Amino acid sequence: MPVPLAVRGLMLDAARLVESPRYYRRFLQFASDWGANAVVLRLADDQGCAVRFRSHPELVTHVNAMRPDEVQDLARAARSRKIELIPEIESFGHTRYITASADHFELADRDPSGESWCNGLAPLHPQAMKLFEDLYEETCGLVRGRYLHGGCDEVAWGAHSHSRELLKTRTREQVWGEYLSALNSIARRLGREFIVWADHVLRHEPRILEHLDRSVILLDWDYAELDPASVERMARRGLSCGFRVIGGPGLIWCRWGCRPGMGALRNVDAFVEAYRGLDDEKALGVVVTNWLPGRYLQNGIWDCMAYAATAMAQGAKAARNSAFRNFARRHLGAKWDDDFADLFHSLYAYVENRTSCSPQWMRPAQPHVWADEAGLRAVLEDGRTAGPPFGRLARLARRLVRRVKRNREDFKALSLSVACLEHIYWRAAAVCAARSDGLSGRRLRSLAEEINIRDRAMLEELIRDWDRGRTRKLWHGMAEAFGPEDRLVSRMAEAAAYSTELSLRPEKFEEIILSSGNGKSVEG
Repeated sequence: MPVPLAVRGLMLDAARLVESPRYYRRFLQFASDWGANAVVLRLADDQGCAVRFRSHPELVTHVNAMRPDEVQDLARAARSRKIELIPEIESFGHTRYITASADHFELADRDPSGESWCNGLAPLHPQAMKLFEDLYEETCGLVRGRYLHGGCDEVAWGAHSHSRELLKTRTREQVWGEYLSALNSIARRLGREFIVWADHVLRHEPRILEHLDRSVILLDWDYAELDPASVERMARRGLSCGFRVIGGPGLIWCRWGCRPGMGALRNVDAFVEAYRGLDDEKALGVVVTNWLPGRYLQNGIWDCMAYAATAMAQGAKAARNSAFRNFARRHLGAKWDDDFADLFHSLYAYVENRTSCSPQWMRPAQPHVWADEAGLRAVLEDGRTAGPPFGRLARLARRLVRRVKRNREDFKALSLSVACLEHIYWRAAAVCAARSDGLSGRRLRSLAEEINIRDRAMLEELIRDWDRGRTRKLWHGMAEAFGPEDRLVSRMAEAAAYSTELSLRPEKFEEIILSSGNGKSVEG
């Protein structure tokens, strides 16, 4: 008999993009309304701190980071909604918010081979331990609750002189275990249960478990896994060693852009089914993660959250049968019928993965938003002249908006996400078709102008949506901090600027079209 999940969590990635306290309070209310009882609030990552830490103002901090009193207000709002707010402070990898500071650059560690894209800081270094004592104490003072999340995923380390010295007398697994156990001791002295991401300790280097304090909670994430049996096997690995475990599926991550595809829902289902079937009190529940808010429109994915929360509260079967119907009725105030069913079910079925974080066999994939000559030539080389019928869904969404009685701006954001996907596919297919059809001269000049007109129209709509809920301060540093695919709005600005250039230099556009690509027509 499946047991209910004690922890039913969603996530706010404030460390990547700090949004308004008003939005965060609305998120907490939504989570509560749909049956979630926990929210992980990520307060620090490579890009900076989402809160202005009084104990360490020298750390890299977002330009619009929350004040300590704003975090306290958010914590009170969570308690009033019976939501356990779980603050996360990255404490091993993802720590450039520390090591990019002049005061702490000497803590930066890395993979000795130089092959890993990840980063780290020197484990067990006295300066690092004192810093985390301060940050953990301040964070726990701002957010009352049961848990503290220490991060510790995607780590590269071993090159620092302090690390090399440790490794003379210890194995890597021993250092891992000692370091995480030391962080756990700090958290427990503050009255908190300590959570870590479990990619290294459970999946990649499981011998770490032999050296890790059994009171650490393992949050096992795998966003590509679709098999509940596989999820269960990994959970039982941790349980058999005496650890408490939490499952971690993902909605928006580097495989998806402004909308997740069907694979994301099935990933949520797999974790929910596995953890609801575990008859072990140490299997605590599921936290559904959601990364890099700049990838999507702020109010464009509430339906995804409703699905995830329904699955955790009622089971995956209930979510598949009723989540979108209930979302249309409860959140949008709309009558569910075949048109709404078509929109929601087709949208998830149509969304293709991006090439980021996707194996080569997962093709076709979403085209890149080309915004320079190299990107345009890459799209032409791909040669795809058609994609999923997002145009049909965009027209359907525009018709349905009149029937939305509540939260209409949310539905408009969802509709704009569909229109954006239509535009991304169209602009890629248009240049490939021009190459395949051998267009030249005036017809190519007209195409360059049309692409630019449509680029600028799409950008205007995206900026209007951004300005409704996000301040322009949030543009600060995005181009440097994130890749092109992770910056939906600012990438479209770059694309519109480049298509403007090509419309003013049609001879350049023609030269690129005629000298690139294989000219094959590939149906989507």
